[in-house]
Amino acid sequence: MKKLQNDLFKVLYVPWITAYEMPEGIEEVSVDANNTPVYIYIVCDIVDKIRDFASYANLSMTPDGQGYIGYNKDKNAYIEIKSFKKVVS
Repeated sequence: MKKLQNDLFKVLYVPWITAYEMPEGIEEVSVDANNTPVYIYIVCDIVDKIRDFASYANLSMTPDGQGYIGYNKDKNAYIEIKSFKKVVS
């Protein structure tokens, strides 16, 4: 359980995502990390720990009740959590 909780909170560590360096041989992409939003998608079963994380991250439940969505202003990140069932349907 503790590992699941720690892994969830890692998605909010946006500086790691925006500091990614392109592999050698791939065309350089210029991105202004201060103004470019990050999109984070999580596909999982919606269990209590996911609900707790969604609450912590100020995410709203989707109208169909099969996920959460929201924007984290501090991290400039859009976060969407979907159930696996929703993805395959």
